[in-house]
Formats: sequence, C-alpha cells, structure tokens
Amino acid sequence: MELAAHQQATTQDNVSTSWPQLQQQVQALAEHCFRRASLFFQRPLKTPPIRFDLRGACAGQAVFRRQGRSESVWIRFNATLLQQNPQEFFSQVIAHEAAHVIAHYIYGRHIKPHGPEWRMVMGEVLGVTPQVRHRMDVRQAARRTHLYSCGCEGREHALSTIRHNRIIRQQQVYLCRACRLPLKYIGG
Repeated sequence: MELAAHQQATTQDNVSTSWPQLQQQVQALAEHCFRRASLFFQRPLKTPPIRFDLRGACAGQAVFRRQGRSESVWIRFNATLLQQNPQEFFSQVIAHEAAHVIAHYIYGRHIKPHGPEWRMVMGEVLGVTPQVRHRMDVRQAARRTHLYSCGCEGREHALSTIRHNRIIRQQQVYLCRACRLPLKYIGG
C-alpha cells in the first residue's frame, strides 16, 4: 500500500478518538514507513519503540542515545498535539520522525537533521513533501512558566518548569543577571 493511501485510510472519519486506538494507528503508520524504506533500500529496517511522552510545542522527536558501542533509538510523540491534530500527525509528523530514523540507519549519525538525506527519505522513499516545522496551534501544549522576582524593582523572571523544579529540589540557584540576587518564587 502506498503511504498516501495508508494516510488516506486515516482520514478524519477513520481517525479514532479513543486513545489506545489512536496509539495503534500511529504505530501502524510508523511500521508502514519502515516497511517502505526496507523495500526501497533492500535491507531490513527495524521500527524503533514509540513513546507518547513528549511535551511542549514539539510534535515529535527522533532520539538517538549512544553508550559505548551500543546505540538506542526511539521516537517520541506529543500526546496532547496528537489528540488535538490527528490529521497533521498522519499526513506529516509520523513520516517526518520516521524519516529521521531511516536516514540515520542508512547514512549514519553525521548527517544534518533536515539535510539532503532526510529530504530524500521523506520525498522519494515515503512520498511525503518534506516540511521542517509543523503548523499546529500549540497554545494548550506550550510550556508553563513560573514567575520569580529578584532585587530589581518591578522586574519578573519567567522560568520553565524544569528550572522551577530544580529550585524546588534545591539543586540549583538562579541569579538575576542585573542585580545578581537569587530569584524568589512569586507564583504562576
């Protein structure tokens, strides 16, 4: 089955609203991408594990971790953006992330993330027009910020949840660049 036909099989009418079924549809399309690439390159390419734990404005991420001579590969998707924009995921995001992994498998780790190898995999192998950025509304999935104050009058600092948690766990102290005093939590 062509990738376009597989994507059309997940049209608005066919995309499940049930979370387990939506996850299965994502897995099925990812496996289809890797089967197509295996046929194109005439070598077996394994579909990596898929996780739905990505947060923020990023829709997907191909992860490559090296430990010594071994390497772990997996794909992460943003569950919130997937549930809000299933059509964008099935038409672009899943193939986008699969293309990163396929290009990595075929051309190695020293290629540019959206370079000619990735573009070739997207266009020629998967038949999807390469797009580097998605066009989804990320306001609900965007990062939450936490407000802090310093010694400067009327000045507030917005810190990410990661930095906020480091302060709460007493792992880090952040200083104002202007007054050099430690930041104090005021809410948000």
